[in-house]
Amino acid sequence: MAQKGRKYKLLANTEWHATIAEKEQKKEAEILASDGFPLLKNTPPSYMSNAVKTEWKRIVPAFQLLPIRSLDRAMIEQYCVW
Repeated sequence: MAQKGRKYKLLANTEWHATIAEKEQKKEAEILASDGFPLLKNTPPSYMSNAVKTEWKRIVPAFQLLPIRSLDRAMIEQYCVW
């Protein structure tokens, strides 16, 4: 099946003058297109206790370097509570 239109270029490979909002929108689309799930957020859920929030804030930045998405959030919550 042939592709119609232009090939999609990654944000890093484009040379166009876009606004910050346009770049952020394209970057978000790239992330969602990779596996369909949003990235894990830095902020812990509001229902967590202070000790659990501290552990969340300690480990989540390291997890953002890995291909962990919001789908895995329940497992991370369990680890922080335990």
